[in-house]
Amino acid sequence: MVVLVYFSLQTSFVQNFLARHAASRLSKALNTEVRVSHIDFDFFDKLELKGTLVRDRNKDTLLYAGVLRVNITDWFFVKDKIELKYIGLEGTNIFLHRKDSVWNYQFLVDYFSGPPSAKKANPIELTLKTVDLKNIRVLQQDEWRGENLGLSLSSMHLETDKFDLHGKAISIKELAFVEPVFSIYNYDGLRPPRKRIQNDSIPPNDPEHLRWNPGKWSLTINSLTIKNGAMRHDLENDRKPYYYFDGAHFLWGKINSKFTDVKLVNDTFSGAINLSTLERSGFEVKQLKANVRFHPEAMEFAKLDIRTNKSRLRNFFAMRYDSFDDMSQFIEKVRMEGAFEDALIHSDDIAYFAPQLAKWDKRISISGKIKGSVNNLSGKKLVAKAGQNTYLVGDFDLTGLPDLDRTFLDFTANDFRTTYEDVKKLIPELAGITEPKLDELQYLRFQGNFTGFLKDFVTYGTIETALGTIRTDVNMKLPDKGPQVYKGTIRTEDFDIGKFLNDRNMGKLAFEGDIRGKGFSLHNLDATLKGNLGFLEYRGYTYKDISVDGQVAQKLFNGNIAINDEHLEATMKGLVDLSGKVPVFDFTALINNANLRNLNFTKDELDINGSFNMNFSGNTIDNFIGTARVSDASVFKNGQRISFDSLYVESSLQSNGNKTITVKSNEFEGILAGEFNISSLPDAFQTFLNRYYPSYIAASKKKVDNNFSFFITTRKVDDYLDLLDKRLKGFNYSTINGRLNTRDNIFDVDADIPQFGYNKLGFYDVKLQGRGNYDSLSVSTAIGDIFVNDSLHFPGTQLSVRSANDISQVNLKTSASQTLNRADVSGEVQTLKNGIRVMFHPSSFDINEKQWVIDKGSEIILSRELVTTDGVRIYSGDQEILVTSAPSSIGKGNDIKIELQKINLGDFTPFFVKSNRIEGLFTGTVEVIEPFGNLQVDATAKAEHFRLDNDSIGILDLVTTYSKKSGKVTFKATSANENYTFDLAGLVNTKDSLADEIDINTTFDKTNISMLQKYLAGIFSKVDGKATGKLQIKGKANNLKYIGDVSLADAGLLVDYTKVYYKLKNARVLFSDGLIDFGKIQLEDTLGNKGELVEGKLYHNNFKDMAFDFRVRTNKMLLLNTKGVDNKIFYGTVIGKANLNLTGPMYDMNMDISGEPTDSSKFYIVTGSGRESAEADFIVWKKYGKEMEAYRPYGKESNLTVSLDINANNKATAYVILDEVSGDIISAQGSGNLKVRVGTNEALSMNGRYEIERGFYNFNFQAWKKTFKLMPERGNYITWSGDPYEAQLKIDALYEAENVKFSDLLSSGGFSVTSEDVKHYRGKVNVIATISERLTQPRIKFQIELPENSSLKNNSEAQALIQIIHRDENELNKQVSYLILFNSFGPLTAAGSTSNNSSSFASTAFESLVSSSISGFLSSVLTNEFSKLLQNVFNDKSLKVNLSASLYSGTNITGESNSQITLPDRTNINLSVGKSFLNERLTFVVGSAIDFGIGSQQASTFQFLPDVTAEYKLTPDGKFRITFFYKNNWSYIAQNALQRSGVSISYRKEFDRINELFRRKKKKELGVPPTVDSSDEASH
Repeated sequence: MVVLVYFSLQTSFVQNFLARHAASRLSKALNTEVRVSHIDFDFFDKLELKGTLVRDRNKDTLLYAGVLRVNITDWFFVKDKIELKYIGLEGTNIFLHRKDSVWNYQFLVDYFSGPPSAKKANPIELTLKTVDLKNIRVLQQDEWRGENLGLSLSSMHLETDKFDLHGKAISIKELAFVEPVFSIYNYDGLRPPRKRIQNDSIPPNDPEHLRWNPGKWSLTINSLTIKNGAMRHDLENDRKPYYYFDGAHFLWGKINSKFTDVKLVNDTFSGAINLSTLERSGFEVKQLKANVRFHPEAMEFAKLDIRTNKSRLRNFFAMRYDSFDDMSQFIEKVRMEGAFEDALIHSDDIAYFAPQLAKWDKRISISGKIKGSVNNLSGKKLVAKAGQNTYLVGDFDLTGLPDLDRTFLDFTANDFRTTYEDVKKLIPELAGITEPKLDELQYLRFQGNFTGFLKDFVTYGTIETALGTIRTDVNMKLPDKGPQVYKGTIRTEDFDIGKFLNDRNMGKLAFEGDIRGKGFSLHNLDATLKGNLGFLEYRGYTYKDISVDGQVAQKLFNGNIAINDEHLEATMKGLVDLSGKVPVFDFTALINNANLRNLNFTKDELDINGSFNMNFSGNTIDNFIGTARVSDASVFKNGQRISFDSLYVESSLQSNGNKTITVKSNEFEGILAGEFNISSLPDAFQTFLNRYYPSYIAASKKKVDNNFSFFITTRKVDDYLDLLDKRLKGFNYSTINGRLNTRDNIFDVDADIPQFGYNKLGFYDVKLQGRGNYDSLSVSTAIGDIFVNDSLHFPGTQLSVRSANDISQVNLKTSASQTLNRADVSGEVQTLKNGIRVMFHPSSFDINEKQWVIDKGSEIILSRELVTTDGVRIYSGDQEILVTSAPSSIGKGNDIKIELQKINLGDFTPFFVKSNRIEGLFTGTVEVIEPFGNLQVDATAKAEHFRLDNDSIGILDLVTTYSKKSGKVTFKATSANENYTFDLAGLVNTKDSLADEIDINTTFDKTNISMLQKYLAGIFSKVDGKATGKLQIKGKANNLKYIGDVSLADAGLLVDYTKVYYKLKNARVLFSDGLIDFGKIQLEDTLGNKGELVEGKLYHNNFKDMAFDFRVRTNKMLLLNTKGVDNKIFYGTVIGKANLNLTGPMYDMNMDISGEPTDSSKFYIVTGSGRESAEADFIVWKKYGKEMEAYRPYGKESNLTVSLDINANNKATAYVILDEVSGDIISAQGSGNLKVRVGTNEALSMNGRYEIERGFYNFNFQAWKKTFKLMPERGNYITWSGDPYEAQLKIDALYEAENVKFSDLLSSGGFSVTSEDVKHYRGKVNVIATISERLTQPRIKFQIELPENSSLKNNSEAQALIQIIHRDENELNKQVSYLILFNSFGPLTAAGSTSNNSSSFASTAFESLVSSSISGFLSSVLTNEFSKLLQNVFNDKSLKVNLSASLYSGTNITGESNSQITLPDRTNINLSVGKSFLNERLTFVVGSAIDFGIGSQQASTFQFLPDVTAEYKLTPDGKFRITFFYKNNWSYIAQNALQRSGVSISYRKEFDRINELFRRKKKKELGVPPTVDSSDEASH
């Protein structure tokens, strides 16, 4: 039976029957459907169920299992250890559902739940080996909570190594999921809201309070893989998912991962993960590798390495929460914790979460720690880098993400840098802000704190930008609509506000102060500003120290401004309103000082100050209504005050609608009254002028209705005009008035202008009267003088013009001037549409005293349509200009032909050429072809007797052509004259900018080079020689190139500063671009000595910016050959060996000469004018004519410095001239080094010491000539240390008086001696003169000694007499005079004697004009001696005797040079006696002059010349005097006596400096033509 039952159960029929029966019973018990379609049970180890179905109580499928297979241990039911070898489940759907707290499977739980069974003694051990799941679908629909969870699997495979349920240990060898899909869908559930349970009730994750694994199971998974899985989460809402990552609708697909070493220890899962996935938005995680720890409070990823398409995160990341359920509220409840090290995040990856960064294209490097939830995130020690432009070091707290507009940021930036472009990509709204120019910031660097929202924040710190630095403590609001709002404190340093506000006039500023307002642009600005501007740049000037306190609203400012700048000190208070259609100004200002030049408002130095009171509206002169007043003002131009102290401008409307504009100042007044509109005034004048000249001036397109009068009167206004235009001068004390009435056809103007000028053109005494209507205009002008230049002006000019309908009758008359003697030109002028017609009436004019006549009826028409003339003939004697027309040979219409016959160039060239004298007779023909079309000019001419400056060239042939079409001028000049043989051919291109403008080829054949003199003036003169060769000049006009090869023969030149003439017999000069190379040239001086120019280069830029490099070497050559007329201080003749260098550019040329004498040489040092060297006062000089303008080849900027370094030896003799006229000269020989330096802009300086070894001092007094011998043993010298006049000298000189008697000392009777030797002595007495101190004012001390071999040398009485002389300086000077002049002693005067007026003698002994020589000293001594003698005889102290002498030389008088220093050849000795009356106000002087020749050939011309003078002081101080005189003088030139008598009045003034004579500033004159008399008399 048992066997039968066993085998029956093995049959499929029985098994399925039993299964259906069991299912039927279970269905009835559960009150639902339970069904098994097929069962296959293999006793006792296998089971297979198919089509298993379980429904819930709502008849919904709760479970459907397609196939369930189980392999189990044989006879498992009788064994203690059961092994489930295999469990397979396929095609299974599970649906879990609830609408309230009860799930649809609860009835199964209740049914199978029973009372706990008693514990078996030996529990069964169940193990599991393999599980396979395929096509599994699980859906948990929780409507009560509002969450649907879904899970689907394509397959799952599980293999275990250990499955110990009893030991709670499971070890899984492999767990593999294929295409698992997990989904969460959240929506509003049916469960009513519950009070949240505090997290404190949740036990912490520790072994004693396990939540996930309270049974403390042990689970290990060796390998867990997921292939092509997915995870989806959706939150129910009414919108479509975003195209970027949507936290409410995210889908992670293509999840492929592998977990290894997975362990469950207590509540903690751990393992290693390697995962990749792709989110719906396109964000891809290519790799996520980490060591994971997962427990109920956190997911931790250590050794994290996340890689996306463009990013990589490393180190550590964790998500912490109180419950895993918090993941559904990730933003608020999941607390993230990250520690990143060099993490790279690309903005493209961030853009999946923050799409506004999609175009940022930045790679960000992040290091630091981040902690917190998404909506409450903080970062510490964060270092972030984005490329090269954005860098961040700091801490932050973010509250409010992911909503950026509501995100609150508390950011501390230790260093934050970024760029405008980066920020614009982060906040695109910034691109729409055009005012201010945020893009000009370029970059930003911030150190400080940033607190607030992105559009409402407070920033405190330092911001550095490309425009400057800003230190802020400001609250800023950036609303979506409306202007920006701000409040706080700002400090700027060098901030470029001009670029920020896009205002070119403004520049940088420095500001510190409080600001509160809104808006930045001029259209919406409304701010209150109070602070200080350290500086502000405006129009190129930096204003400093500015205080501001006021309101700035849109284009309005109302408040106070104070400026305390170096060049602007001012205050302003009031309103400037530019916001309306018509600006309003209502303010007062006080300007203490404003330098407009330094403020870059004017080019000239202009200072103003004054008070300003403005109360007007308007932005044009037409709508200007109100008043503007300037008072208490001063204006200074270039330091000189301009006559200006007030200005008042008023514009008002009258009741009748007329307008009046009044302008008043202390120097001018003006009024404009009537019906007018300033902007239409040009149209009003155009309406009238069209009636007079309709061909030239078109009718106005605008109909105007003006009726107004104007009146202007000036006083001194030329300074004002200079402010407007430097070329405009004059208009002082002028009156201009007139009226214009378009209704009644009236146009009147009258002007009276004393003088005015424009540029160099001057007009004087101008009186103009104009009367016009719609029919005609009559203008009559009288001009006192029209000044063109020094050579051309038109005095007494009368100009009358009467114009109507294009016809004008013109008459011009002038009076005589120096060059233009007279002019009377009249004719009829017709204005044509494209030209002019002129018909001359009888006319003539004089040039250079030659009358030129214009034939009556001469007519010429010049217009585009017609060019014709019957002949305009202008002639003067043989000179003639004939203008005719003839049919064009190459074009349409007529050509103009101008024939010139023997035109005297000397009459015309002075008008135009100042630097050269050009003379000659010019004859030729000029043809003007198609003057209004393709203009061409052909000219052929010959200049006879052509002369350029001092060079008479001869005949010059000229041919030239100009073509407007090609823009080229070709010309050729030929000279076949002796010494001037050359030809010149060239081309000037005026059109082709790419080609050379000038190309000239010149050929020379023994042509005199003296014409080059003017270009070398100041350095060389007497340039002479013959040039042969070719020279080409080509290039742009401002950059010409000189290229050629020229040979010089028989050339020579004089070095101006040394006056040495050098000959250059043969030389070759090479011209190249910018260089003239003279090569090596043999030089020869006038004595036949030779030297060599070892290098000679002249650098130039089109003969400008010249530089020299010349070097000369010689062993013997004339180095210095100057005379007194060349240099009044140092001159002479020096022959020696030397090195001469001329180097440097023309603005700093240096001529260095170093050498030493090798042959007999001499040089002269002049100390100054001696007393007797005054010019002879009986010579009167006259000069005639007018000199031409001097030519300055190098301009004011040229400078030549000459340095002489002379090593003097005994081959050179030095002459120290104490008095050039009298011949007082020290001649000496010695040695030393002298350095002499002088230049065009540098005074003469000398340095060195000259040791005198031997020499003589020759002095002359009238006809006496005496010689002192320099004493060599005394160490004589002269030393210079800069100023030659400050030279120091020390010279001892000896004069030996012969046959001197001591008895002459005793002749006065006051002294006696007993020694017969003294009484009878006749022998030598030495006079020693010690000359010391300054060379120009030497101190001369005398000493009388007896010679060493004198018989009285040791005589006590003789020595006593000499000591008496030495004790009294006056006595010593007197005895020296006697010894030198007469070789004898004078009577000895006892000290204290009543006959000795020593005090008077001492006071006047050295009152001579110049006591720089012994001769001057002697003159003074003798004059005082004679005065004292007469005063004692007549007992009258007012008597004065004057003994003076003037020595003069014909060579000095006539100015002729003399090659030697010679003594004067004539002497004029003047002896006079003066007597004063009326308390010295009236003085009579009676005397005589004796004039005689010194030389033997002039000794016979002895003359006695009596003089009488009476002088009366008109004022007590003697400044004004009247003199009556009768004088006789000797005429050196006429060789006879001349008598003069007359009266003179004089003014005398003492002064220390020349400028003290001219304290009163001369009035500035405008271009006044100089008055040139026939003679310009100068006398001395």
